[in-house]
Amino acid sequence: MAPRKPETTMTMTNSPAEPEQQVEREIEKEAEEQDPLEVIAETFENAPSIELLRSWKAMYKSIFAFNPDPETIYIFRALRRLEHRTITQSIRQLSESQAAAQNPGMVEEQLQEKVLTACLLSPAVTLEMLNGSEAGLVPTLFNLVMENSQFIAPEKA
Repeated sequence: MAPRKPETTMTMTNSPAEPEQQVEREIEKEAEEQDPLEVIAETFENAPSIELLRSWKAMYKSIFAFNPDPETIYIFRALRRLEHRTITQSIRQLSESQAAAQNPGMVEEQLQEKVLTACLLSPAVTLEMLNGSEAGLVPTLFNLVMENSQFIAPEKA
């Protein structure tokens, strides 16, 4: 039989890092408890006021945020069924036009622009925003709006 090793007890001492870690944990806990709308309003310079964010949330039931970089935030809402019908009808008419036959990409661009015009709450949709943004911004925002409007890509369904 092997001899038993004596049991040792370890006493934890407070290292200088422990108070800092405690403060960090408290800050993280406060951030978790803070209203996400307040976080948006306080964090982003171009964000709408907390009052406006709360007003939109009350009006639309749900609002969503997308921040492609640390300084920018886009606030949007879901597309409603009646809006979808109206936009689809408009796009269907456009797709049958002579201009669409000559420029097939125009139909998709118009669809994206109409959906964003209806659903992007902040910043406002402008011609400068549509034409001057990075190439992927408009399609990405469009996809986010559609996904949050309960449209599911066929491969995910």
